[in-house]
Amino acid sequence: MNFNEWWMKEIGGFPQEHSQLMEICKSAFIAGADNSKKEELDYKKTLDSLFQANIDADTHHILEKALVGFGFKADCKPIAVYDARLAVSIIQEKFCFSYDEAVEHFDKKIIVRFEGENAPLFLFKTPVKNDGEW
Repeated sequence: MNFNEWWMKEIGGFPQEHSQLMEICKSAFIAGADNSKKEELDYKKTLDSLFQANIDADTHHILEKALVGFGFKADCKPIAVYDARLAVSIIQEKFCFSYDEAVEHFDKKIIVRFEGENAPLFLFKTPVKNDGEW
């Protein structure tokens, strides 16, 4: 599926005044396709694409490796999207915390730090269905 097909299927169109955002997302989509062949996401390219679309997007430098990309909703600028479980794992490793201490730190020091329209999204990935089982 090419970008234009994906855009129309997933987004269903876009107001003309946001055509620049569509171009930025297109370049990120193409970069993402290239990144699927690599082991790690190119954080710098992802952040560059995000900041081109929303210079005010909030990010967290410690959680760089938990960054999975960026997302947006209609009438909103793009925001950073982090893998929440990976973020907790990074906190646990960086600060030598137990799992429970890392979750508490994530809840009380990381999530509450961000608010407003430019705050990142912390994504909890659902388990992959394997042979009919979750």
